[in-house]
Amino acid sequence: MSPRNIKSFAVPVTCDDAGLRLKVSQQLGCKPEELGAIQVTRRAIDARGRGTPRFILNMNVWRPGETPSPLWTGPQYGKALKLKKDERPVVIGAGPAGLFAAIRLVENGFAPIVLERGQPVEQRGRDVSDFKRNRTLDPDSNYCFGEGGAGTFSDGKLYTRKHHPLVRTVLEWLVSFGAPELETLVDARPHVGSNQLIPLLKVLRADLINHGVDFRFGKTLQGIELDQSGQGPRVRAIRCSDGEEIPTRNVILATGHSARDIYEHLDTLNVAMEAKAMAIGSRVEHPQSLINQAQFGAFAGSAELGAATYRLACSIGERGVYSFCMCPGGFVIPTPSSPGRLNVNGMSNSNRGGAFANSAIVVSVTPSDYARHAGRQESHPLDGVHFQDHLEKLCFEAGGSAYEAPAQRIPDLLKGKSGGLPEKTSYKPGIVAADLNQILPETLHSSFHEGLKTFGKRIRGFDSNEAVAIGLETTTSAPLRILRGKESLESLTIQGLYPCGEGAGFAGGIVSSAIDGIRVADVIAESLR
Repeated sequence: MSPRNIKSFAVPVTCDDAGLRLKVSQQLGCKPEELGAIQVTRRAIDARGRGTPRFILNMNVWRPGETPSPLWTGPQYGKALKLKKDERPVVIGAGPAGLFAAIRLVENGFAPIVLERGQPVEQRGRDVSDFKRNRTLDPDSNYCFGEGGAGTFSDGKLYTRKHHPLVRTVLEWLVSFGAPELETLVDARPHVGSNQLIPLLKVLRADLINHGVDFRFGKTLQGIELDQSGQGPRVRAIRCSDGEEIPTRNVILATGHSARDIYEHLDTLNVAMEAKAMAIGSRVEHPQSLINQAQFGAFAGSAELGAATYRLACSIGERGVYSFCMCPGGFVIPTPSSPGRLNVNGMSNSNRGGAFANSAIVVSVTPSDYARHAGRQESHPLDGVHFQDHLEKLCFEAGGSAYEAPAQRIPDLLKGKSGGLPEKTSYKPGIVAADLNQILPETLHSSFHEGLKTFGKRIRGFDSNEAVAIGLETTTSAPLRILRGKESLESLTIQGLYPCGEGAGFAGGIVSSAIDGIRVADVIAESLR
């Protein structure tokens, strides 16, 4: 039988299971014992006003004796189908787009080869720890490259503004591999946490291997070989860093936005690309207690509420200024992918229990900004990539060329003066005093400053002396888009090449990247049939 559905039901965050049952029975006009299971399907926090913060719930209320329907199902793998050697798809990149493309291909009976320049999460974790400890960067296994992609070391944020039926599919698949059901399927702003993403990826990998997927770690794409005999160039094979050539007619390019050498190679192949807008700024770190107090007031520190978050945005002239990838109870981390460069990002574990909150505060930049920096009237597709690289070089040098990050208290940044730094920060290997105005392009100064002042009026203490801007965040998204057909999802210039995910300019985050990977896999599976 179908359950009774209750939507937008408000209860205090302190309400326990018995209290919830009592309130639901009162709503339905019955006794608590006349109810079966109460299945919460969505939970959001409402901390507005001065009253007790509330959970806003959607629920299925079942009758006594009825078994609630499960909230999720995992991938439904099909019968493995035989392919000719050159028909087996190759997925370049084991981030969300690549992994979910592989899952969907296996669902359709086609087990791909997955090529990943970085290492499995076990070794990748050791490489990242070694980098923070010894400051020796492995350019192929780091916070950006390796199994799971850049999102592995993040808050595991699963919230997306996309309204697409595959959003639920992605979330349910993640739960089937070990993501927590409540935080993933029920919370209005779902997240997993880096500490839970790592074991999840091990389960996912083992499952795909069991269904015929061939993972090849530590192998970089060196080149795409083309067949020029037909009407327009077509993928014939890929060439790997160790010299191996893998014949294939279908390549899913899911390399992420930091694989800049791949962009350079695509440019030599005359792959259609265009520069696109992105955003650049700094990680701003506060004591988590400050954000909790500003957001929750007297209820700050409540175990039921956990660490407070925020989302901020404003327009300053023609530029947008906004918070990006807010990490409550998190850490600022070094995320360069090339020696002699530095950019930063943020991450949190699942409990969000760290002493600091951080978020990127970024300003929109456009292709005209890239062109101006390159001394052109109109931008070249790679100008944004070179613009990022230039800023990361300046950031590295400003930090002392040892991966310490340049940092500045927000009041000092707004006044353009040097000053001291707090004794503690979440950023390892450490921060050094520097004037970030000397690194951030002058064209962004006014918007960045006014944005910080605006946010200081919305969150008490946001622009106070306890707020510190750390380094530059330069990789909020790809600065270019690899053009593809609207329906075919195939490169406009090379047949059999399917650019997808964040690195191709078609996604921004774990869930949207995964969705794009699934969509591309569906197109390839249909063609293989």
